[in-house]
Amino acid sequence: MAISQLERVIDEHIAKQQQEDGLTITVDLTKPVLNETQRRAKNIERQLQQRIKTTNDSMALGKLI
Repeated sequence: MAISQLERVIDEHIAKQQQEDGLTITVDLTKPVLNETQRRAKNIERQLQQRIKTTNDSMALGKLI
């Protein structure tokens, strides 16, 4: 699963600290990083799946549009 750039920086910091402490690196530094377009698309997809309460029922925003 792809991660954000912030998550990548955190993982790199953890790996560096583990290496300095002589520990086994436990974070996966091979995870792909989402670019800005992919991140926005994922956010829009999540927003369209959110349920909106209507007067009769609740529906996914994507269906209401």
